[in-house]
Amino acid sequence: MNRRLIEKIVYIAFSVFGAALWIVITLLDFVFLRDTTTIKYCGIISCFCYSAYATVKGRRRTLTVLFALLFTLIADFFLLVKNSDYVVGVSAFFVAQCMYMARIYIEKDKFPLVSVCARVAVAAAMSVVLFVVGAIEPLTVAVAFYACMLVGNAVESFSLVGRGKNFKIFAIGLCLFVCCDVCVGIYNVGSVLNVGLPEILVEKSVLAAWVFYLPSQIMISLSADEIFS
Repeated sequence: MNRRLIEKIVYIAFSVFGAALWIVITLLDFVFLRDTTTIKYCGIISCFCYSAYATVKGRRRTLTVLFALLFTLIADFFLLVKNSDYVVGVSAFFVAQCMYMARIYIEKDKFPLVSVCARVAVAAAMSVVLFVVGAIEPLTVAVAFYACMLVGNAVESFSLVGRGKNFKIFAIGLCLFVCCDVCVGIYNVGSVLNVGLPEILVEKSVLAAWVFYLPSQIMISLSADEIFS
């Protein structure tokens, strides 16, 4: 059995494993109503491990994905496992998005000066709005900067889709990431800020986030591998 065939089998096996894990988590969350914290975190660990495997195969350009998933592990440890220290968790996610931006611009072979300035400007404007409405605090500012990085990456990732299947997967993964955080936003607006949203929407949105989140991380980790590109 040649090496390339083995690599294809590993790629497919991880994809199938990820799909099976997604089904298990979704059923436990929505049907059996069980705690899935450990299973979810193990899923993120598996994504980090696959990206490490892809990087070890020799693709140094995917080191950005490896480091991004390392910071994702850190973020989920605080936000999912500990369910505390939210500023630290969101800040770790911000660093992960910085790594994804680096991946995009390494591939483009240019420095993202305009993009960085635009994202900082929007985040700063959001922070001003938060100040005006009396909602400014370290967490909300961290969320503003993180959100600008994530949305910016999701949009700009589509400029790379013509460069190979792995970049198409990367772009889809980031879009699913955005969908996940929209669900998280709905939950926080409804439960934390006490905005009058339907209770069932608020209750299920935090669970729905993982419908998008785990596939996003699986696809991003798979994008580090060019075996089918």
